[in-house]
Amino acid sequence: MTTAERARWENHFAAGRGFRGTDAEELRLPAEAVHLRPAARALDVGCGLGTHAAALAGLGYRTLAVDRADAAVAATRDRYADLEPA
Repeated sequence: MTTAERARWENHFAAGRGFRGTDAEELRLPAEAVHLRPAARALDVGCGLGTHAAALAGLGYRTLAVDRADAAVAATRDRYADLEPA
């Protein structure tokens, strides 16, 4: 990723824009497809604004959300601070 591309993504997420919309059906599918094991973990790579990471955390997963854009990670942390582990 070039410096210009990275700056574009930083600005994109800093403005509060996500990559694409996510509907309720898409967020419901993991709950039906995967049977949660105790202490299960999930990794959301390229988390954007954290919608999928939050949905996985809501299902009981200990979820780590990462993104190359620092602004995306900061936005995710701000939007879902109530889901942070104690």
